[in-house]
Amino acid sequence: MGMSRPTIYDVAARAKVSAATVSNVLNAPARVKPETFKRVMAVIHEMNFVPKAEAVTYGRKGFGSIGVVGTFTQYASFNHRLAGVLDALRLEPYKITIFDQKDPQREGEHLAKLPITGHLDGLIVMSLPLSEQVADRLLGRNLHTVLIETDHPDFSSVEVDNQKGGRLAAEHLISKGRKKLAFIGEQQFAESNIILSSQRLKGYREALEAAGIGLPDEYVSLGTFDVKDATRQAMDLLQLPDRPDAIFCYSDYQAVGVLKAAKALGLKVPDDVAVMGFDDMEFADYLGLTTISQSLYDSGRIAAKLLMERIDHPEGPTQQVTLPVKVIQRETT
Repeated sequence: MGMSRPTIYDVAARAKVSAATVSNVLNAPARVKPETFKRVMAVIHEMNFVPKAEAVTYGRKGFGSIGVVGTFTQYASFNHRLAGVLDALRLEPYKITIFDQKDPQREGEHLAKLPITGHLDGLIVMSLPLSEQVADRLLGRNLHTVLIETDHPDFSSVEVDNQKGGRLAAEHLISKGRKKLAFIGEQQFAESNIILSSQRLKGYREALEAAGIGLPDEYVSLGTFDVKDATRQAMDLLQLPDRPDAIFCYSDYQAVGVLKAAKALGLKVPDDVAVMGFDDMEFADYLGLTTISQSLYDSGRIAAKLLMERIDHPEGPTQQVTLPVKVIQRETT
């Protein structure tokens, strides 16, 4: 039995580029740097690679594949970021494969178990830490990867300044004359997950301490990402003997729980208690919810653009992008 014919993936592995780059060499050489083009063509000749008809059209008919992996894919924030990814790749020759990690409490390295194969041309990782073991695995497979909400020196990344968001929330509430400020956030279940709540809490606490107010332990409540749980947490906070006069929430969804609790207790918002969220989801405007705006859609869109740049120009430097946050003031403060 003779040796099998080399595939586009064999060429990519030998040339240390992605299959998409080999496809560009065959289909759209103008998108490839001259030195990369020469290297790939040398490997093609060396391996006597003859592309099949489907390989020649690989870059024209959507045969490429981009993976998107993250936990909490049921969160609206994930879907907003994914919308940005999909829009950015809409005219690119790739299909999107989503790897969903549904159990936030499961210990272990999610990405270590990711079924990375030669048929994946790029990867976008949302809100998952990158161990050196996994980073080496991705680099060893020449899999172009872009990170969202985390960073690593060997990969391009898109982040939001969550600590600054916490500081802005505290400063806004203080400017409204609030003196007893509380926080409702999300509990860290496992080291293998990134819980942004802790970053927002850190900035919030720092700003309060800088203002000489402080944040007592009884004013910090951590739970699950759930409106019902947030309602229960807010009920507990608002029935303290010395109840807070403002509550900043890790997310707009948790802020909805606070609004429900205040209504159930007969408290007026913002007269009795000011309420503030984070994310600026569509419903925040409808509810008149003051919040911290972050660019969820833009983070996905920019991550996809960075990934395309890495695929087209693998020798280029990594890029780190930090997106701005700002206060959107509405009726709840």
